[in-house]
Amino acid sequence: MTEENQLVLPIREISAKRSIFHVKKPSKKTWISVGLIFFVSYAVWYLIIRFLKFPDYTPRSSDYTILAIILVSVSIISPTISIFLWNWVGKLVTRKLVYQTLKIKNQEDHEIKEMFKKLKKEQQFKKYKFFRVFSASLFNLNIDPDTTYYLEEETHDLDISRISYFLRKRLRDMITSSLGIGFLLASIVKFSIRSSYTGFLAGSIVILMSPVLISWVTPVFWIIRDSRIRYIRTENDVYDLSDRFRTSIISRLFSASVILAGVSFFIDIVQLITGKFDPSLIASILMYLGAFAFILIVIILISGISFAVGMIYLSTYHEKNVNKLRDELSEFIKFSQTNAVISKYYFM
Repeated sequence: MTEENQLVLPIREISAKRSIFHVKKPSKKTWISVGLIFFVSYAVWYLIIRFLKFPDYTPRSSDYTILAIILVSVSIISPTISIFLWNWVGKLVTRKLVYQTLKIKNQEDHEIKEMFKKLKKEQQFKKYKFFRVFSASLFNLNIDPDTTYYLEEETHDLDISRISYFLRKRLRDMITSSLGIGFLLASIVKFSIRSSYTGFLAGSIVILMSPVLISWVTPVFWIIRDSRIRYIRTENDVYDLSDRFRTSIISRLFSASVILAGVSFFIDIVQLITGKFDPSLIASILMYLGAFAFILIVIILISGISFAVGMIYLSTYHEKNVNKLRDELSEFIKFSQTNAVISKYYFM
């Protein structure tokens, strides 16, 4: 046996069943729990509307009726639209961003004409259009020529029959994305808000429509994550594409920093509506505590609709979308196994 053959490790045999991604569907008991969580969040909505007092506006009884009708209508429309958008937009963005980019990376035919001096100097990027290079950078998709992509041969089962798993592993993605987009939109329109009633109505609609607004982010990340796409570089470092996506510019935009943006937003709104600014330490502390309390309430309000949309999508479309992406990528990316070999000699 040659020295080169001695360095080749035996490949574990993996059955076809273990290379296909599966979603363990929720039980009837789990769906009942999802329904309870959904209605509890709307009980909070009702209590807020019922006992809400606006400092700069005295609503008539008809105003509360209109407010309730609008919120109930949006509450029905938003989840219905979200389910189809998560399936359609999630597949579209994933195909455009991941499938087509990696396909171009693994083919020799050039897609681009040289458009910028930088790209002219970097010959390895000549086959990409500028927009594709920009998108890859935005989502932290590595297209360097020294990277070799592969699909992890063995997948895992996603068990959403347990609500605890969804709360720990999936709900956070939805909440951070919803808060990120919500506060981004709120920061843009906040200077056009002149009354607390208008602000509450606009903010409520944004909160309830948040699953629609994140249809191009969260399902894309979930598909990439469960597809188990990895790549290795010349220095033998292995990277998971979903981890790279989580540290991308887009993901950073919806990270924990959105909480600070939310605090700033609520403080600005209070000062804008009341027209008062108290620079004292106690007033500042109370204002910050109040802003954090508002954010906590927003998270509770988002959780109900996010929980329902996420569970329905995962149990209905996600398995098919993940397996389809893996199957399409396998046309030009090899299946491989990432193995960790621990030598006993290091511990002697």
